[in-house]
Amino acid sequence: MMRSRYGVECMGGFVQFEHVKKVYHMGEVEIQALRDATFTVEQGELCVIVGPSGAGKTTLLNILGGMDTLTEGKILLGGEEISAYPPKKLTAYRRYDIGFVFQFYNLVPNLTALENVELAAQICRDPRPAHLRGPGSGGPGRGGGAALRGVGGPDEQLPGAALRR
Repeated sequence: MMRSRYGVECMGGFVQFEHVKKVYHMGEVEIQALRDATFTVEQGELCVIVGPSGAGKTTLLNILGGMDTLTEGKILLGGEEISAYPPKKLTAYRRYDIGFVFQFYNLVPNLTALENVELAAQICRDPRPAHLRGPGSGGPGRGGGAALRGVGGPDEQLPGAALRR
């Protein structure tokens, strides 16, 4: 038995997929991306999702991350049925509760890496001020890695080219 973030005791694993189905419609064609996906992951357990191309790995993660919805079934995270969240609560879930590392860079293309981090930092629950100008404070080409670390980035310094457009 464990407690959800709201203090509710819940049975089962931290992540629970119960008979999850996802169907995409492309005109007359119906594509079943997930079919009766049922599994449990305990809190703190390492879980690896493997399978051939088209097996539904990305679909499964997109649904868990709140970026897609399921067709049937139920998904619980810490005892909360996230698959039943209305759109506004799903937006808050994506913004405050889930972290995603994308397979491809999903950055605003006309912003630097630093500006992309600043943008993300401003929409979080506890926005951090952007004291990022001047020598050594993270301005372009001036130790921007330190500014990235300030919002929880890696400890190593980023190359200057990564900070510029």
